[in-house]
Amino acid sequence: MLDERSAKALQQDPMQIYRNKWNQNHRSVSSKYDILGFISSGTYGRVYKAQSLENPTNLYAIKKFKPDKEGEVVTYTILSQSAIREIALNREIDHENVVALKEVILEVDIPEEPCRK
Repeated sequence: MLDERSAKALQQDPMQIYRNKWNQNHRSVSSKYDILGFISSGTYGRVYKAQSLENPTNLYAIKKFKPDKEGEVVTYTILSQSAIREIALNREIDHENVVALKEVILEVDIPEEPCRK
């Protein structure tokens, strides 16, 4: 059950409880990795070379996906279907010539105002 304050906040802004939980549990890329430089850019995003802050001998490639756009309107689906497909395939693939997917970190700006249609 929700306490009275949470129930009132949920009534005014349904996303507030989610935002609070997200902010408590979220770790950013910069809290785990030191970005060393830009590697390349492609259709779906940009790739950066990064070093682990926990173990500086480990190097990683970090891909930042471009926002999903349909014409001039930016949709709020967080990730495009192409990005989701790429992540799903990389989770499953296991080959010596393909870089392994270590983790997915979702960094988004959760809108402060509730979405209204």
